[in-house]
Amino acid sequence: MENNRVTMMQIYHILKGRGSEDLAVDAKWIAEEMQKRLNLPKPPDKKTVRKHLENLLELSDQDLLECTIEQYKAGNTHYYYSRPRFEPSEIKMLCDAVAFSRFIDRKFTEDLIRKLGETIGVDWLGRYGAVLELKSQGKIAYNHELFLNIELLSSAIEKRQKAHLVYTRYDINKKLVPVYRKNGGVITVHPYSLIWTLNHYYLFCEIEESGQRRFLRVDKIKNVQVLEGTSVKPLPPTINLTKYVANQAFMFGGEPTDITLRCRMDMLGQVIDHFGEDADIRPVDDQYFEFHVRSSIESMKFWVLQYITAIDDIRPKELKEIVTGYLEDALQRHKER
Repeated sequence: MENNRVTMMQIYHILKGRGSEDLAVDAKWIAEEMQKRLNLPKPPDKKTVRKHLENLLELSDQDLLECTIEQYKAGNTHYYYSRPRFEPSEIKMLCDAVAFSRFIDRKFTEDLIRKLGETIGVDWLGRYGAVLELKSQGKIAYNHELFLNIELLSSAIEKRQKAHLVYTRYDINKKLVPVYRKNGGVITVHPYSLIWTLNHYYLFCEIEESGQRRFLRVDKIKNVQVLEGTSVKPLPPTINLTKYVANQAFMFGGEPTDITLRCRMDMLGQVIDHFGEDADIRPVDDQYFEFHVRSSIESMKFWVLQYITAIDDIRPKELKEIVTGYLEDALQRHKER
């Protein structure tokens, strides 16, 4: 029985390399290929190969294989090939995302692109030579705990357990150093969700020491330790996590509040691009519209500053005062130089 399983998996491995109808092969070809690859004295019996092919087709129909096994008949001969569950365009998009991610170092990038390409039987690593050269090893400190951290934090979220971690930032030498000085930089967090946005992975959590809910960059997290036997504090019922994340202009967290901005019409595209097509936009006249969003002041203040030349009314007053304070301070400092 074990030999039958091994033989079937060998046939499956051969078919994975025949990833299109143009590469379809019959049972005779498969038997001869097995003889070559495994240095067998003679090819396996074609009836045995066909039986395994029937089993693979059945497993494929039940979505139990990494790829779909297809067959067609020409004359009296059945031909077989595999079809990846991913389309080439989908794999290309994932490879691009990996290649251009600044927080994944060159070695991990190369490994991921190879693995992604293998799912459709291609090697696209050569396409990314110029991009990979930009990932200069040694000039910046990459966090090699990234993928382990994702696993540990995912486990903590699933089990609803707290975690210890060290959150870091870059110093002037481009090295990652702890943000918090006490306790060796170790903080306790209540993890709620891992989110991919703005080309980075973020952990949304509450920091126990400060009681603040924040988004922490996962690539800047080190020394994750899941605290067995602990329980995460539940989020307040007023926070809808999906909407809260979608309405973050920048990933700073903070308490959600109702924000209204009066914007020029030429800013319409920027609002929709950033907050989506369901953004609450209300026309004022031919030249202006109001944008309403429930977000945090911490998240929105820098976004408002980015587009301040097209915004002339800011509510609530607290946000307006913060933004005008930044502008007045910048103007004064530039006058003094």
